Formats: sequence, structure tokens, C-alpha cells
Amino acid sequence: MQKVILTIAFLCWTLSYLHGQKDPTQRIYMTVPIDDVTTMDITEVTIAQWVYFIINNNFNPDHFPDTSSISYSARNFFDDLKEGPNFHYIEVVNNKGLLKDNYGINGFRLTKKFKDIEDADTNYFSISIPIVGISFEQAKAFCKWREYTVNKSRDVKIRVTLPSIEIYKKVNPNKDSLCKAELNCDSCSNYQFNYLHSKCTLSAKHKDNVTQGQGLLRADSYWPTILGLYNIQGNASEMTFTEGVAVGGSFRHFANESYSDKAQTYKKPEDWLGFRCLITIQ
Repeated sequence: MQKVILTIAFLCWTLSYLHGQKDPTQRIYMTVPIDDVTTMDITEVTIAQWVYFIINNNFNPDHFPDTSSISYSARNFFDDLKEGPNFHYIEVVNNKGLLKDNYGINGFRLTKKFKDIEDADTNYFSISIPIVGISFEQAKAFCKWREYTVNKSRDVKIRVTLPSIEIYKKVNPNKDSLCKAELNCDSCSNYQFNYLHSKCTLSAKHKDNVTQGQGLLRADSYWPTILGLYNIQGNASEMTFTEGVAVGGSFRHFANESYSDKAQTYKKPEDWLGFRCLITIQ
């Protein structure tokens, strides 16, 4: 199932790239168009993308998440990055191609020791889960850095920001939290997005969903919307352009809090609060 989801994500990006001559913003890596001049990240910004941000800004301590607002495994991972330069869990390498154009010269690959973190986590940990534990100002700094990085390789310049509340109302599908009976749902896979509910059970082969309703899942979990956006509802609530206001609900919010007429407020970094980027032509 995960391979199918990743394939869909790749196809969404490929289609946006092929139509790039009509709308230059559509050539931005891993985004999909939401109107004629604007695209949006297909997923919430992940830990992996945040690591690119950190290592291409000389491990600036201001860019690290609040360790009191992230899981034990994530804290262990980021503490190792802070201590450097002999990292246990990553090896810094050179990015190439699209990764270089979108996330900077410096990339990374995971070491064998990283698997120890994953195996030891009783819930689920991956660099593909949304980055949380960050502030509004940090999210804006990421957008500014990404704008600068992407524009270095483009003739038609773009702007990267947090989406407005109005944009989220436009793209939120307001889908039901449960799947239809004819889909043969079991006790866990019947959920259409990640929101707060009582525990359910899954077989071991579905390890990446064991935290359904209990914690963050991969940013590309579940099925995308008709526009190609993952987890607009649930998983991590997403910061908007308006400071202190997030939307979309999270694993700590009930399903009805994910709908477009609801919002979540925040005053500090939270373990349920992430973001995604909006890209427009300047």
C-alpha cells in the first residue's frame, strides 16, 4: 500500500512538471497546482526537509525544534545533530538534481544506527513524519530559505509563504473520517485520516500505521485529495499565514475539528503542530 501511495505522489509531481510551461510554479518539486498561479506542497513539511534546512544553514541552533514538544525518538535524533560533527544517525553528502535545486547543496543519508531509533520506538518514528515542535517564526524562516534556494535555479521567480486560512478552506475536502462499508475496512484501516480516537489494532506488517489516532504518521499516509494533497485533514495541524491560528486538525484533535469551518489556536510549539508551504509567482 505504501508503494502505491508513493507512486501516486510521484505521478502528481510528474504531471505538475509536464504542465510547467503553462504555470512556472508547477515545476516546484513535490507540489501540485491549486489554481492557475499557485501550487502547494503535497505533504506537510517533514523531518527530512527540516534537516536540509538545518544542515544548509550551518546547524544554526535557532532552527532546531523545541525538544520539550517532540517525541523521545525525535529528541534523540535532533540532539545528535546539535552535538555533531560526528553524527550517529546521518552522514552529510552532496545533493544533486532536484534535491539540490530545492533543498540546497548539502544533503544527507541515514546511517545504520538510525534504524536502532526506529526499532526501539514503541510507537512509530521516521524522517518522513511531519516536523513539529517549531514556532511560527521558524516556519516562516524555512519558507524564506526555501524561496531563496529555489529562486537561485529559476528564471521566473517564486514566493514561498504559509498558506492563508482562505486557501485551506478552498483545498480542504471535508471528507468523512470513516471509509464506506463496501471497502471491507478492518478495525484500523477504516480511518481516512489521522485523528484522535480510541486505540485500534493492526497486523505487524502495517507497522507504519500503529500510531493511527495516537501519534504522527508519515506525511504521505492515506489517500490524497483530488488535487493531490496528503493529510490536509488530520496528522499534524497546519500553521496558516495568521500567527496563532492553525487548521486541519491533528492526531490530538477529534475528526470534526479537521473540517474547513474549524481552527486550532496555539501560543507555542506543539507536538501536533506543523505546516506546509504555498508557492506563488512573485
